[in-house]
Amino acid sequence: MSSLPFFFEKLFILEWFCFVPFFMLFYTDKVITARRAFLYGFLLHFTRSCIVLTWFKELYSMSAVDVPPIIMIVVIFLGDIVLSALQSIPFGFCSILINLLHKNNANAVFCHIFSAAFFAFTELFQTIIEQTSFLGFIGFPWVVSYITQHRFLYAIQSSSIFGSIFITFVIILVNSLIAHAICSEKKTRMISLVSALSVFSANIVFGIGYITFDNTESDENTINAVVYQDNNSSYDKWSGSAKDVCDEFIYDIEWFFSEGGKADIIVLSETVFTVRFDPDRAHCSSSGRYISDKLCDLSEKHGCAIVFGGFSSDDNGEYNSMFLIDNGVFCDTVYNKRTLVPFGEYLPYENILTKLVPALENFNLSGSYLKKGENSEVFECSIADIGGIICYDSIFYYNARKSAEDGAQMIALSTNDSWYNDSAAIYQHYAQSSFRAIETDRCLLRSATTGVSGIIDNHGRSIAKSSIFEKAVVSGAVQKRSSITPFVRFGYTYLYFLTAMGVLYCGYLYFKLRKSVTCKI
Repeated sequence: MSSLPFFFEKLFILEWFCFVPFFMLFYTDKVITARRAFLYGFLLHFTRSCIVLTWFKELYSMSAVDVPPIIMIVVIFLGDIVLSALQSIPFGFCSILINLLHKNNANAVFCHIFSAAFFAFTELFQTIIEQTSFLGFIGFPWVVSYITQHRFLYAIQSSSIFGSIFITFVIILVNSLIAHAICSEKKTRMISLVSALSVFSANIVFGIGYITFDNTESDENTINAVVYQDNNSSYDKWSGSAKDVCDEFIYDIEWFFSEGGKADIIVLSETVFTVRFDPDRAHCSSSGRYISDKLCDLSEKHGCAIVFGGFSSDDNGEYNSMFLIDNGVFCDTVYNKRTLVPFGEYLPYENILTKLVPALENFNLSGSYLKKGENSEVFECSIADIGGIICYDSIFYYNARKSAEDGAQMIALSTNDSWYNDSAAIYQHYAQSSFRAIETDRCLLRSATTGVSGIIDNHGRSIAKSSIFEKAVVSGAVQKRSSITPFVRFGYTYLYFLTAMGVLYCGYLYFKLRKSVTCKI
């Protein structure tokens, strides 16, 4: 049941009680062994992850990649089953800690709070591990409870203070309290139910107030934004001409302006032009020079900024990059994608795996594996300072957070979601963008090759968005913002503290139990 809201957004309310049976196991059975507790936690995440990640099967249709079908089947299997299994291991240990709290009749308040903290931290761990060199490729925070709530706007505004994982914390806390109410005696049942309702309501009341009393909009900070959806799948753009894509874009935008459209900034999708660019033109391909000149002319003619994706290179290698042209001038700043897709843009243990499976060398469409960027590289544009994130960047909170911390007043997100075809992954990925906007208090301009493209305000609301598999020019007015949210300033410090305190408390209970057993002997 916990996987349903990932596919059917209107069923988001299920997440608030679908974990109740899991917690009831610990309330009704006080002699659960550590091994069995591990199995409960492992299976809880493994089953829903395998279901949610079934969209991996869409990778089989990557006809533009010269890889034998059997290799694609293996990659899909690894991506769904093995990745789910590896990510479920921490949930097993999380379950052991939760069992320890219940087995030792821990203080009820501590039991609920620490259980929620352990679960939330385990979801956060999927992000933390991505930053390690050894196991970074399994860091994939996709099957996380909070993204099921992106349409429940009032319930997710607290992400601006505590981050999106806090929504998971609240969800698990409510589930734990409901389970306690069901399994408790009559005199404590009402206390647990009232507590669950109070936590749920308090989070929503905060969201209502946060949106209602946001009176920071002003005409001088208003920007007319456009995101362009070119509707060229990866298969099309790699076999087609980048010049033709540019000419089509200019034709569509000129039509938009001729119809009375306004644009201070236009954002295009990830590697919309599959050629190399260089602000100094020294390392530009001939197609890159042609496109640069065309875009500079368009930008100067209409007095707007254009953000677009392509490739760049230096002595270290090639990058998936984002560029800015502002009022006809090619900006010197280049943003390079900070979080690369494993097995797509880089290959973990490349020297070993390419020897074992030579076909993996052909898995990248650009012809070679890419290098990752190191910095946020905020664009200093005439209308606003713009932070860039590219596709996979957007599911890791720290990329948008760092951009806001470094002065970005709005976020431009270029992505290529055509790999997902028409699966639920398109909408799951879009949901992540709403949380990046709330966490940073920034409007987010999202351009996707085949959709969904959209303009998202600082409260995670879609001002305008496209459908999938259509060419679209999406426009709307947004606000540039400079405020720093508590989450941008402090991150998940509170969750690290709560988790550490919970582990220490579990340690205390464990040794207390051992001492008690020893005394009885």
